[in-house]
Amino acid sequence: MALLAYQEAASAQEASKIIGMDKASISRCFKNMLDASLIMMDSDPADGRLKIARLTGKGRELHDSIVGVALERERAFMSVLSPAERDVFVNLLQRLHENLPQVEIATSTYLAENFHGAADRRAGKKRRSAGSVGE
Repeated sequence: MALLAYQEAASAQEASKIIGMDKASISRCFKNMLDASLIMMDSDPADGRLKIARLTGKGRELHDSIVGVALERERAFMSVLSPAERDVFVNLLQRLHENLPQVEIATSTYLAENFHGAADRRAGKKRRSAGSVGE
C-alpha cells in the first residue's frame, strides 16, 4: 500500500523487485486489497498481459489514516540512535535491500546443488504464479 501511495501504480513484478518479496506474495496481497476495494487493477497499455495496481479512494484514505501511526512508531523505534547511528543504520538497510537479487540467486544455486528437483519445483511455482493477479 505504501509503495502504491508513493509511486501511484505498480505491477506485482515491479513491486516484488522494489520491496524484495517474491511475486507470488505480492500477487496475493494485491488480490486481498482488490477484494477489499483498496486497489483497482488495469491492464498495462504497453503490455496487455501485465496488470497494474493503483490505490482507490478507499485505499488512499486508509493509507493516509495509518501513515501517521507508522511514522510515529518509526520515530520511537529510531529514538535510541544518534543521528550518525541512524545514517549508518539506514545505509546498511539500503545495502542489504540492494543485495536481495543476490540472495535469490544464492538460494536457487543452493537448492539446485543440494536438493535436486527443488529448484525446478521453485521455478515451476514462479511460472504458475505468473498468471495470478497483479502479473
